[in-house]
Amino acid sequence: MKLFSERFYQDRENFHLYLHKYNKHCNNIFATLYYSRLKYLCKRVLNYIENFAEWNDNKTGYDDCILLYYWIYITLAKYFGSNNIISMNHAFDCIERIWSNLVNYYKEKSYYEKCKPLFKEIVNHDDWKMRQELYDYYVDFTKLFDTDKLYDKVCKDYYKKIEEKIPLYVHFKQICSDNISPNSMINIRIIILIQYYISYHAI
Repeated sequence: MKLFSERFYQDRENFHLYLHKYNKHCNNIFATLYYSRLKYLCKRVLNYIENFAEWNDNKTGYDDCILLYYWIYITLAKYFGSNNIISMNHAFDCIERIWSNLVNYYKEKSYYEKCKPLFKEIVNHDDWKMRQELYDYYVDFTKLFDTDKLYDKVCKDYYKKIEEKIPLYVHFKQICSDNISPNSMINIRIIILIQYYISYHAI
């Protein structure tokens, strides 16, 4: 049984037909390294955004766009190496400019106001990988929690996943207590998740 975050990232890797329709937007991507790969990544991003239902219509309770940001950054880490932050950020910026122009232009009906780029808020952090893992856990928490109670066989695997997240709580609990901003949805989600974690282990 795959978790939602796992399925989301896996689905982004699937082959997509008709990506040539995005050539007019992505062929001019400014990149000196991995141009072909970044152009292909750009087209996959636009394909997802074009076919994405606005967050207001999303009944899941979390934002798929945040998973999209993390998937892009994970993909860039594969291209450039996870320690080459400067190149990763430059590549992200190249893609972000293209999709920002589309989602902010009211005549682009297929893109307008969908998945607005939030690079600085989402992935522009030294601990971006831990933030990604924590957000994945936030997305998957209900399924992990409910399955952990119902299925003994699956329980062991999922409980292991839960236990592996303990270092994330240690890391973020201090950050949130020191730097909490009422306007930060990421911080609010982290606090909610910490509360879930505490209640879960109190059972």
